[in-house]
Amino acid sequence: MTGSDSSNTETGTFSRQTSLLIEFTIVGVLLLLHFSLIFTASQRKSPVFDESVHIAGGLSYWLENDYRINPENGNFPQRWAAIPLMFQELKFPVLKQMPIRQTDEWTIAGDFIFKSGNNPEKILMFSRAMISILSLATGLVVYFSSRKIFGTGGGMLSLALYILCPEILAHAGFTTSDMAVAMAFTLALVCIWNVLNRITVRNIVFSSLALGLLFVSKFSAFIIIPVYLILILMRLRGKGHVECVIFSRRITNDTQAKQLLAYSAVLSVNLAFILFFIWMSYGFRFSMIDAPVPTDRMVLDKVIENSCKSAGTAGEALLAAKKIKLLPEAYIYGFALVLKGAGARNSYLNGELSTRGWWYFFIYSFMVKTPIPLLLIFAISLSALFKAKILPNDKLYMLTPFLVFILIYFLFAISSRMNIGNRHLLPIYPCIFIICGSAYLMLRSKLPMVILTAFLIAWFAVESYRIRPHYLAYFNQFAGGPGNGYKHLSDSSLDWGQDLKELRKWVDANNQKNENVYFSYFGTADISHYMQDYRQLPCIFEQKRDANSFFELKAGIYCISATMFQFTYYNPGLKKATGLNSADIDEKLFLDLSSEMKKIFTGKIKLPATGQNPATEAEQTANLFMTNPEAYNSLRKKYVTYDYLRFAKLCLYLRLNRKSPDAYAGYSILIYRLTDGEIEDALSK
Repeated sequence: MTGSDSSNTETGTFSRQTSLLIEFTIVGVLLLLHFSLIFTASQRKSPVFDESVHIAGGLSYWLENDYRINPENGNFPQRWAAIPLMFQELKFPVLKQMPIRQTDEWTIAGDFIFKSGNNPEKILMFSRAMISILSLATGLVVYFSSRKIFGTGGGMLSLALYILCPEILAHAGFTTSDMAVAMAFTLALVCIWNVLNRITVRNIVFSSLALGLLFVSKFSAFIIIPVYLILILMRLRGKGHVECVIFSRRITNDTQAKQLLAYSAVLSVNLAFILFFIWMSYGFRFSMIDAPVPTDRMVLDKVIENSCKSAGTAGEALLAAKKIKLLPEAYIYGFALVLKGAGARNSYLNGELSTRGWWYFFIYSFMVKTPIPLLLIFAISLSALFKAKILPNDKLYMLTPFLVFILIYFLFAISSRMNIGNRHLLPIYPCIFIICGSAYLMLRSKLPMVILTAFLIAWFAVESYRIRPHYLAYFNQFAGGPGNGYKHLSDSSLDWGQDLKELRKWVDANNQKNENVYFSYFGTADISHYMQDYRQLPCIFEQKRDANSFFELKAGIYCISATMFQFTYYNPGLKKATGLNSADIDEKLFLDLSSEMKKIFTGKIKLPATGQNPATEAEQTANLFMTNPEAYNSLRKKYVTYDYLRFAKLCLYLRLNRKSPDAYAGYSILIYRLTDGEIEDALSK
């Protein structure tokens, strides 16, 4: 080699190293930005509905090897989120001393976070940061997958879209299993496609590890089975051979029979790893709790049996698996709970309520919760799939697993009756971003396409910036923006209990005249930790009320969570609180209760006292409880029924007479300023 050739080689190597350094620096900066956006936004949010049991569940798995808390939401994400909490001096209940019959996971979790002397903000900060790390890992998978197909530019575009997507930013900041399962699905797809195209020890191990991780992340992992089988079928029908390299031995499988045999062997290894991961996650122990006493054993068996039987044919299969101890008991129980919940679930869509759901729910939620520019970029990318000049067949082939997964996952979503949140579509978003990498090719196309693509990317970034930090409440222009989101969807698509901090901030800034504050909250966080001096309207999860909760509605500030406003869980809440069904209530019942309550509110009927001459209604109520508990309980039941009925009339009045709220707390809590006249009108109609 001449000196000139050596110099050129060294220059080329240096140039490549410099390019890689610049590339990975940009990737690092983008991921750092992503983490910063997640972290700073999540600091402004109170716990969402499911966070408390995810955190308490993870700690109980590590500290006590006990799996009774939240077994239906994936072992891995709960363990992962609890890792930093194990090194803190936290007060956690000893579950081993608690009979299974007395275990209320929601009360245990809520008390652990808010009533045990622990620091709720610190607990949330550390556990949420762990979920953010999973989002960073998913971003890397998106980047390298897109880069492999479309080059560095395509990878950068996919990553940029990923880190700014409101749906990703929302769930990457909450301690739930949604981000974990999105990461696991994406990683599994990449690893499965790699091993189907080239069978090596490395690819077999990676695919097995990814699948093992997926199956301990969430029970929706079973969707990967038809996806895997379809991908195998596509490989068998395709032309060409499948190379198999096991250590130093190289085998060329050039017939379908040989390929099928090779894939069967890979599947066997995958299955062994999946079972190993599942058993490892539960400490290689069958029983859900450690050393259960006979009474606990009988209760557990009965509860699991009832849950499985209510899940239909799949539940019977779970009972058979329990009988032969194929899977840990907690895994079987968690799966049964998921199947049971999927059979019927209260949901809301565009003014309608249902327990059976709508086949088009997730299509609709995807269309209104995804930024329009992203929808258009995705549409452009899909159109490129049919133009060989833009996207060669080899690149289309590399996109196969992501396209198949989106299709199959959507089919499962359409058939689901659990229409409670767009978050259940989160696993398809990374695949969409990878496919959107093909839009980078448009930036090297004709000038009009360059301008259009650049405009859409800029528009997408603006959409992300404008909704910050209320990412969960994002709705695009099809829905009229986030201010109209409550008219379209509820629950975890908008209102998951996350805006108590925002409400406290708004009340502090806008209630200078010390008006009465009334609040109906959807969530499991302790309201009193964030709010003082408020009067509680019906809530789900129903918060404990003090004796002074007997009150009349007056002029003031009315704060109502969107899910409560749309009556998503009104009927089950009414049933639990009063024993009544919606069919049992009518105007006459309300008028009778209203007449009785008004006599108490106006003092025409005095509550019995203990002779201490109580000066306040609260003291009167407390005295009644002490002197005559039976009379108090009867009055209490009437009041709670009245409270639910007047709340319903109030919400219906606001829907008909107010086009929009006076203000919002993070878009999930609707705020109205009402006069005495408006209250009177609402309750008289």
